[in-house]
Amino acid sequence: MPAKSKAQQRFFGVVKAMQKGDIPQKGEAGKAAKSMSKKEVEKYASTKHDDLPNKVKEDIDIGHKDDEPGMLKADLYQIATYAADLYKIVDDLEKRGDEIDFPHWWQAKVIKAKGYLSGAKHYLRNELATNPNAMAENTNIKTKIRNIIQEELKKITKNRK
Repeated sequence: MPAKSKAQQRFFGVVKAMQKGDIPQKGEAGKAAKSMSKKEVEKYASTKHDDLPNKVKEDIDIGHKDDEPGMLKADLYQIATYAADLYKIVDDLEKRGDEIDFPHWWQAKVIKAKGYLSGAKHYLRNELATNPNAMAENTNIKTKIRNIIQEELKKITKNRK
C-alpha cells in the first residue's frame, strides 16, 4: 500500500533509515521499524509524493485505537511461536509416561488465550464476510498464515531435536 500523504511518506523514510541502522530506533517510528518488515516499509517510503496532500485528515475512532497490520502480524507471529514451543514441551512431558499435573492457574491461562484468539478470529471472519472482496483476500491470507505457521513449527521441532 503506498503512502497517502507526504507526511506519511516522510515518516516511513525515517522508519526505513532506522531499519538500516542510520539513526537510532526510538518513538513511534522506532516502534514501526521494529514491528514492520523492510518490504512493507519500502512500499510506503518509496511512494512518489508529488501529487500527495501534505497531510490526510484522520478518522475519529471512538472506543478503539487503530493498529497497523504489521504490528498485529508481529504479535500473532509471536503468539504462534509461543504456542508451538508450549505444545512441544507438553508433548515431551506426555511422552515421558509420568503423570503430570499442571497448576490450575497455568491451565486457565492457556484456556483463556484460546478463547481470546478464537473470539478474535471469529469476529474478523464475520466482519470480512460482509465484504466479498475482503473474503477473497482473506482466503489468500489464511493460506499464507497457515504456510508460515507450518514452516515455523518445522523449524521449532527441528531445533528442539
